[in-house]
Amino acid sequence: VNREGMLSMKPTKFFLTSAFVLACAFLATAAGAQDPVLTLSREIVGLDENGYFIPGTTSLEVIVTLDVESGDPGTLTAVGLEETWAAGWTFDSAPTGSDCRPDVRPAANAEGPFPFAYIAVPDFPCTFNYFVNVPEAPTLPIVVSGQLNYRTDGDPILPDPTENEEVIQLEPTVVSFT
Repeated sequence: VNREGMLSMKPTKFFLTSAFVLACAFLATAAGAQDPVLTLSREIVGLDENGYFIPGTTSLEVIVTLDVESGDPGTLTAVGLEETWAAGWTFDSAPTGSDCRPDVRPAANAEGPFPFAYIAVPDFPCTFNYFVNVPEAPTLPIVVSGQLNYRTDGDPILPDPTENEEVIQLEPTVVSFT
């Protein structure tokens, strides 16, 4: 500190300190752009209050939410999802009105797996819904699963490390004897 109370530094020391600070800032910025980890959650509407299938149901609504668990979503260049339902369960529709409705969707009455994809990466969290047709005499239980896939900066598609599954089943029958 000089007489005026100012920090004084020799030019060489100032230059080296500035270069070090700039290098650290550059490395922190480069390291900060981590690939994102996306998550998938699914809610099935049309089951009873305990989550069991209601006999006679002809259609179920599926509400899907995609979100970023960690990393930088700005590096995403593609996002897709493939939903798998049991044989006989068919895709009905994905209603309009959602800002997050996938650009690519299955055709009406298509059997699974159901592919969904975005031409432009959506903002997160992203929620959309679709409907499935229930077979006339469904064999239960069934497992519904979804595989989230995404691409970053031209890198290969990175599958979500965990596959999301739901089980649809009839409520267990309880028999009691007295």
